[in-house]
Amino acid sequence: MLGGFSLIIEPSGTLLQMSPALLEGSPFKDFLIPGLALGFLLGVFPAFISYGLLARPNWRWAGALNIYPDRHWAWTYSLYLGIMLIFWIDVQVMAIGYWHIIQSVYAFLGLIILTFTLMPGVMAYFARR
Repeated sequence: MLGGFSLIIEPSGTLLQMSPALLEGSPFKDFLIPGLALGFLLGVFPAFISYGLLARPNWRWAGALNIYPDRHWAWTYSLYLGIMLIFWIDVQVMAIGYWHIIQSVYAFLGLIILTFTLMPGVMAYFARR
């Protein structure tokens, strides 16, 4: 969230010491749109999922995008999150190139999220009874 909202507040990237030259070859003129995506999709959304995984609230509206109706919506959304994180890093590397070790760390984190989400015990825990 911090990185995303820092880019929203200062789209030039100066708060995070990011050069606008990183955006050359990308479809963005500044970091505002990437900051919005980063802040909400990979900041707020994971916090929402974390609450769902811990509390397992039975919110019908939250299940609207659940393509696995036999699982709790938070489980499905954690699957989405792992995929989104890997996709984000892949697109970032394709658009601006590899520039920091943190990209590898986050790609690995996406794989860890997917791995834990797909573990049989975790799947069974979040199965609808």
